[in-house]
Amino acid sequence: MKQVYIVDRFEEDYVVCEDKVKQMHDFKRSEFPKDLKVGDVVILTDNRFIIDQEETASRAEKIKSLMDSLWED
Repeated sequence: MKQVYIVDRFEEDYVVCEDKVKQMHDFKRSEFPKDLKVGDVVILTDNRFIIDQEETASRAEKIKSLMDSLWED
């Protein structure tokens, strides 16, 4: 079964991620791809973290759209 997380922040050698029910989890940084960024959506499957590029881009666009709507005159 795959688990989906959003990267919230980095703390020393750990990556802090949020799951779908808003719980926070700490994972070792070494378990993730090197190009990981805050805000990336990652999938844990078969004991590997993979960046979901499509979901990350979709989420970023939704956030940008919300931000733009806040600043409209």
